[in-house]
Amino acid sequence: LSFMLEDREKILPLNHPVVMELRNPNGVVVQKIVRSKNVNGLYDFRTATLSEDPTGYWSAKFMVGSREYYHSIRVETIKPNRLKLYLDFGKDKLSALDESTVGKISAKWLHGAPARELNSIVEMTLNGGYTEFENYKGYNFDNPTRTFSAQQMTLFDGQLDENGEATFDVKINAGQNAPGMLKAFFTTRVFEKGGDFSIDNSSLTYSPYTHYVGIKVPEGTGYNNQLETGKDHMIEFATVDANGKPCSRKIEIKAYKIENHWWWDSYNNNDIMAFINNNGIVPHQSKTITSSNGKAKFEFRVNKPLWGNFLIIAKDLQSGHSTGSQVYVDWPNGSRENVNTKENATMLTFSTDKKTYKVGEQVKLTIPSTAEGRALVSIESGTRVISKTCIDTKSGETDYTFTSTEEMAPTAYVNITLVQPHAQVKNDLPIRLYGIVPISVENEDSHLTPVIKSPEVLKPESTPTITVSEKDGKDMTYTLAIVDEGLLDLTVFKTPDPWSFFYSREGLGVKTWDVYDNVLGAYAVKMDELLAIGGDGEALKDGEGEIKANRFKPMVYFAGPFKLKGGQKANHKVKIPNYVGSVRIMVVAGENRAYGNAEKTVPVRSPLMVLATLPRVLGPGEEIELPVNVFAMEKHVKNVSIEVKGNDMFTFKNGKSRSLKFNKPGDEVVNFPALIANKLGVGRVTVIAKSGKEIAKHEIEIDVRSSNPKIIDAYETVLDPGKQWNTSVAFNGIKG
Repeated sequence: LSFMLEDREKILPLNHPVVMELRNPNGVVVQKIVRSKNVNGLYDFRTATLSEDPTGYWSAKFMVGSREYYHSIRVETIKPNRLKLYLDFGKDKLSALDESTVGKISAKWLHGAPARELNSIVEMTLNGGYTEFENYKGYNFDNPTRTFSAQQMTLFDGQLDENGEATFDVKINAGQNAPGMLKAFFTTRVFEKGGDFSIDNSSLTYSPYTHYVGIKVPEGTGYNNQLETGKDHMIEFATVDANGKPCSRKIEIKAYKIENHWWWDSYNNNDIMAFINNNGIVPHQSKTITSSNGKAKFEFRVNKPLWGNFLIIAKDLQSGHSTGSQVYVDWPNGSRENVNTKENATMLTFSTDKKTYKVGEQVKLTIPSTAEGRALVSIESGTRVISKTCIDTKSGETDYTFTSTEEMAPTAYVNITLVQPHAQVKNDLPIRLYGIVPISVENEDSHLTPVIKSPEVLKPESTPTITVSEKDGKDMTYTLAIVDEGLLDLTVFKTPDPWSFFYSREGLGVKTWDVYDNVLGAYAVKMDELLAIGGDGEALKDGEGEIKANRFKPMVYFAGPFKLKGGQKANHKVKIPNYVGSVRIMVVAGENRAYGNAEKTVPVRSPLMVLATLPRVLGPGEEIELPVNVFAMEKHVKNVSIEVKGNDMFTFKNGKSRSLKFNKPGDEVVNFPALIANKLGVGRVTVIAKSGKEIAKHEIEIDVRSSNPKIIDAYETVLDPGKQWNTSVAFNGIKG
C-alpha cells in the first residue's frame, strides 16, 4: 500500500509519522504499522494476508494526526485469467433503432497466441440506467413513476474459430416500461479445453426508445423551491432522438393532483400511476402540443384554494417514452402557512465566460446589477480567501475581470455580495444579494509524464531492465509495479491516477455570513439559512497447523518509492519468475504538487510454452485427467516431448510422457490420466516440455483434502481405585 501525502500549507514537520491500520471484513484490526520515513510525502506500507484469513472487503485506515483516510481492499480466493477477452459491438451505445447489431468476441492467451476453437458464453443483464444529454442540462428524461426489473439473457453460446473469434446477432427487447435509458452489463466467459475459464465484464448504454422527451420545472420562489398559486409557471420540454439531437415531436402533457397517502407512499412510484389509472382520476390540466426544433413550453397554473403536490407527466406519442416531475404548489407570502418565501429572492445569478481556465488566463464575470451599487468579489478556495475586491456596479450588467493563479487550482469559488442603494425602488429585489459560482483552474506545471522503457517481449525466468524517466526532464518521486494482467482484468483495475484525485473539484471551505438582518430595516434575508455549497461527499481452530498448497503464485512485483532527478533515468532489474502471460508495468509519480502515471502492457512468452490445468482442490482416491496446453510460437519448434512428474500423491495411469509434432505455430492439448492417493496432503506436479534447445516448465501445487467433516471418537469407562484399563484404539480416518 502506498500513501501520498500532500501538505499544501506546509503545516507538518519533516518525517511526520503516518499510522496504517489494516482491518478484516469483521472489523478486527489485523495489523498496525507506523511509518515516519517517506520520500517527498510518499509512504510505503508492506503487509500480507494469510491463507486462512477471511475473504471480502478489507479496509486500510491511514491516520495523519487527527485526520483519517480510508481505502477498501478486495481479498478473494481467485484464480487469475489466462486469456485476454474482447467484446465489441462496433458502437458506444446500443439502440432500439438498430435493425441489426453484430457482436464480436475475440480471445487470446495472455502471451499473445489466439485462443482457437474454445467454447464461449456471452450473457447480458439489462438494468435501469440514467438518461442525460449533453446540451440539455437541468432536464429530467427519466420517468419517476416507472421502475425497470432486471432482465437476463444469453447472447452467445458457441465455439470460437481458428483465430479465437466469433460473431453473433444481438436482439434486445426491453418492452415499453423502461423509465429511460438502460444499462447493459455483459459477462463473457471463454473455456479452456482443460475446463478452466477466463472471465471479463463490460457495459454499454442501451436506448429502448427511438426518441425522448425531457422536462424542466422552473425554480420556485418559495420555501423548499415551491411554486406559488395564482401564477402561470412555464414548464419547459425538450424532445431529442437517442443521440441527443433535437427534433419536433408530438407531446401529451397531463398534470395530476396527488395526495400523500400511505397506500402508495409506502410502496414505489409505480403505485402512483397505478392509483391514477385504476381510479380514473381526471388530470388537473392536460394538453397535446408539438415541439419545434426540440423545444416546447407549457403553462402550468394552480388557483386558490387548491395547493399541494402535483405530478406532471409528458409522453412522446410516437416513441412511447414518457417523463415526469413532481412539483409543490402553495399560497404565496405565507398566507396559508408561516413560510418564508423571500429566501430565494436574495440569490444573485451571475456567470463566467468559461468553466475551465489555465493558470494565467483572464476570468470574466458578468454580474446583473443596478447603478450606484457596490459588489464585494471574494475569490475563495477549499481552505481560505485568496483575494477580495470591492467594485462599483453599473446599470444592467457589470463586467469584472481577474487573472487565474496557481493558488486557485484545482477549484476556486467566486463569491459575490451585491449591495443595492438603501431604500431603492428600482426593483423588488432585496437590498443585499449574493451568489457563488465555481471555476476550475488547471496548472500545466502540475502534470508529470513518466516514461517506461522495456523490452517489447519478456521471457520467463529472465532478468530484464526496466528504465523509468520523466518526459519533460522534471524531478519526480515514483513507485514501480509489475502485475499479472490476468489478475487486473478480474476487476478491470485502472492504473492509479493521483493527478485526477488531488486535482478533483474541491468543496468550498470558507464559511460566509453577515449581520444585515440586524442592522438594516430594508428587505434582507438570512444568508446562513440559504447558503450550502458542497464538495465531494467504501476452541481449536479448524485446520490449524496444516500444511497448505501455495495454489496460485501471482506475478506481482513492487518497488519504491524512488527519487529521480530531472533529466536522469533509472534502471530497474526485475526478476521474472516461471510465468507466461502478460504483465502491466505501472509507474505512479508525484513531486511538489505535480502528479502523473504511466503504464505499459508487455507479453511474457518464449518460443515453447506449457500450461497445465487442475481444479482448485482434489479429494483422496479421485481419478482425474491433467490437461496440458503446449504452445509452439515459432516455426523452428516442431517436435515436442512432454513429461510429467508428480510426488507420491499422483499415480499416472498411461505413462508420464507424450510427444507432439507441429507443422506450423499453434497450440495442442495432451491429457495425462492420474489417480490420487488415498491420503491427505499437498500434491505437486511438474510438466516439462522440450524441443531442441527450447525448454518450458510449469509447476502446480494443489491441496488434497477430504470433503467430509472431521469426526471425533470418544471412549468412556469407570475406573475403580487401583485398577487399570487397557483398550485398543481404531484409527478410522485416512492418512494425513
